Amino acid sequence: MIKVFVVYAESDLQKQIELDLEEGACLFDAVQKSHITDFFSDLDLEDCDFGIFGKTAAKNQLLADGDRVEIYRPLICNPAEMRKMRARKNRSV
Repeated sequence: MIKVFVVYAESDLQKQIELDLEEGACLFDAVQKSHITDFFSDLDLEDCDFGIFGKTAAKNQLLADGDRVEIYRPLICNPAEMRKMRARKNRSV
């Protein structure tokens, strides 16, 4: 058995779920078995990207003991564009 953590966060709620899985389990196995959507009803797992310890990973990535599986929200805007907008706003002040 391996122990993994599935994490997801929104601005008002963050959740970390600890799971014990059989060796050979993949990332998406952990996400499904975590039942994370019970806490975040609008979360569409088919439209999310995933990672392990901050590095993007495929749904079929095999997990190791202690891995932290991260579910990433879809971006609502380009982060580079947001930085430019903030910089322009700060210059005009």
